[in-house]
Amino acid sequence: MSEDSYHLINLHTANSTDVPDLRRVGAHPDYWYPLAWSEELKVGKTLGRRFAGLPIVLYRGKSGQVFALEDRCAHRQVPLHLGVVSGDELKCHYHGWTYNRAGKCVNVPYLGTDRLPTGVKSYPAREVDGLIFVFPGDATLAESRLPKALGSSQRKDYKTRQLNREVACHYTFMHENLFDMNHQFMHRKQMGSIRARCLSRQHGDDWAQVEYSFSRTEGKSSVGEQVIVDLMRKRGEPKKDFSDHMQIRTDYPTQSLKVWVGRDIKPGDDPVLDVWLAYTPLDAEQRTNRTYGYLSVKKPRMPGIIHAVWPFVSWFTENIFREDKEIVEYEQPIVSVSVRLLLLAAILANASLAAEIEADAPPVVAPGPIPPPPPAPPTGLAKWLNPATAPFIPVPLISVDPDSGTTLGLIPTWVKTDENHEIRRIIAPDVLYNPYFGAGVHGRVYGYTSGDEQWSVTSGVKQRVEREFDAEYQRGRLREERWSINASVIYDRSGVPRFYGIGNETPQSAQTNYTNQQERLQAQVGLNLNHAWQLLYTARLRVVDVLPGTLPRIPSLETRFGPILGVGTTKQMLNRLSIVYDTRDDLTVPSQGVELIAYGGLASRGGLLNDSMYSEVGGDGRAYWPVAQDTILAAQSAAISRCAASAPGGFMTAIPFPAVSSCAAK
Repeated sequence: MSEDSYHLINLHTANSTDVPDLRRVGAHPDYWYPLAWSEELKVGKTLGRRFAGLPIVLYRGKSGQVFALEDRCAHRQVPLHLGVVSGDELKCHYHGWTYNRAGKCVNVPYLGTDRLPTGVKSYPAREVDGLIFVFPGDATLAESRLPKALGSSQRKDYKTRQLNREVACHYTFMHENLFDMNHQFMHRKQMGSIRARCLSRQHGDDWAQVEYSFSRTEGKSSVGEQVIVDLMRKRGEPKKDFSDHMQIRTDYPTQSLKVWVGRDIKPGDDPVLDVWLAYTPLDAEQRTNRTYGYLSVKKPRMPGIIHAVWPFVSWFTENIFREDKEIVEYEQPIVSVSVRLLLLAAILANASLAAEIEADAPPVVAPGPIPPPPPAPPTGLAKWLNPATAPFIPVPLISVDPDSGTTLGLIPTWVKTDENHEIRRIIAPDVLYNPYFGAGVHGRVYGYTSGDEQWSVTSGVKQRVEREFDAEYQRGRLREERWSINASVIYDRSGVPRFYGIGNETPQSAQTNYTNQQERLQAQVGLNLNHAWQLLYTARLRVVDVLPGTLPRIPSLETRFGPILGVGTTKQMLNRLSIVYDTRDDLTVPSQGVELIAYGGLASRGGLLNDSMYSEVGGDGRAYWPVAQDTILAAQSAAISRCAASAPGGFMTAIPFPAVSSCAAK
């Protein structure tokens, strides 16, 4: 860094008067720093962030552009991120003082525009490759230092995941940790024993670069490592003499790591692994940073395989980053001892100067009463009954149904969050009892890797009859990539269904019971034309078995109605093509926008997996309108027309047409 480096504390180490202690060198403000992901900031919303203790509010105006202001109102210092976005301006939540994108106060409701007070500081803000950057220093340097691209994150021939975590250490620890590849011993559980050999070291005024080669001395590579490295090697070539090559580079203040594999690596070759990282200091002392980054893996030649093995890549890299985070957080308190001693010396020196204060100095106001210490955290039963301290959230399970009876149980729920306090995983098993099927247990795990990727697994069993398993994986929910995928597997065995006969005049006394067992395998692939339009293909294999009933005191289906159509096993393979238009502002809890779907599907009778034949055409629409600050008006409409030779999935399904050749609509 240059001589005008930004220092937090103007102190040097005792044994080196010429070289500043990097642990106390603040991040230079004359560079761009990421403060949020673009997907976090919706139109008309605000986010409160910090850079090195400076409060900054980000807001996205009606135009879609992002602006950054000092996060305090010039009136009463109230945080502006509590305010309301109006067009491309921001109104303070307290008295409605309005600021434009430059931080100038343009309106005070009770003063008008004639006597406007001083505004607040504004900061240059830009969006680059899905991240919101802010330039906290000299704004005249901002345009010349704007990053052009963040690694390979936007390239279609790479698959990319976000890196996002808060780390309790000075940002220099992060740079050193990545440069120092001799710490691979710490990752031995993930990668085996790796020996790094430094090939070169280079540096300039604002950059530094180290290059390594690697050899494995012990152990085996993990599945995630094999996906990143081995899938990119050419088949049939021995691996022992490959010259795997790594380059780690700091272009202040960001950092990158790239890996190449194979023989005859050329300077222009694409790396198989490309990691881009930025470290944004959070507190005034800069002892905590927010690490933003992208990890991009070159897609193998075999189409689609990267998506199938991506969970292994995520698991492997997550463990590596977790171990690095833990070690630098352990390291900081040890290094900081000398800093504390220097600060103590400075405090003692200031104390000796305080004795020389003149007698006519203003009198010191006596402090008020010492506040009582905070109450001790609850223990024992009180800890379990307090939702803030209980090890899990105890959710009671009470279900009353005329068919399945009364089910009682408990769902202990664990919610795992990340450093941003965003939910990343929900674990919710349960124990229950049902008078028909006895005691049972369920396991539920919901994973929220990001807003773009989610997965879930649910499984349950009761003492008698009932079983279930449900797994789903979604990728590309935000449609930021060309393709979106959704895959699900369902097995369900229910012993509660009833059948009263065919027609609307069947008597209650004709009640019978049957066991419904179904397996469903579904895959969806969406071609994202843009963020709003999608062409979606659905393939669904479904097998339904109608089996004898098991409920006491209720006759089984076959004893009263005999061998009617639909009893036994029915299989179908549905192929459906949909066109989707979606402008909702949020996929989980939308507050505005529409979702319109038009589709057509066909299941042929002559296939190996089909003994039913039907076609369908339909549409589905949802719309959301914000009518007040906390009120959303929602509407839904659906229409479907099916033509069938026999009812798909058996006569017990909810499809409203008889099991004969006909067309029906609902």
